[in-house]
Amino acid sequence: MNHKIHDDMTQDEAISIHQMIIESTDHVPPSHTDNEFGVVLRDKNGNVKAGTTANVVWNFLQIDVLWMPEELRGQCFGHQLLEQIEEMGRSRGCISAKHDVLEFEEIEFYKRHSYEFEFQSDEFPQDHIQCLQKKVL
Repeated sequence: MNHKIHDDMTQDEAISIHQMIIESTDHVPPSHTDNEFGVVLRDKNGNVKAGTTANVVWNFLQIDVLWMPEELRGQCFGHQLLEQIEEMGRSRGCISAKHDVLEFEEIEFYKRHSYEFEFQSDEFPQDHIQCLQKKVL
């Protein structure tokens, strides 16, 4: 065989690789069953102040981000955003939710909402700890 490894993959080639994986695993349900969706907190003028986004991956709600600025914390907005995105996940058939959290983020916030520690990765990013938390919906 006359093959050579190249490190200059194009976007089209990356898409092609993903398509080959999908075609070779057609007996497995697709992982992403829903596009990104979210919940947003707006002020009285319609300006975005906080929000959360998620995807459905098989029957899991994958929470991508939940952002709340310091000045709005402690007013139950984060609680309301999280509950709403979880409800949206349930309505899409999710049985569990998961979220990757770095130790300098609000790990305790998720614990208060019944998220349980599932996995820890040290040094990701460097000098920090990443935790995967999960909750049964």
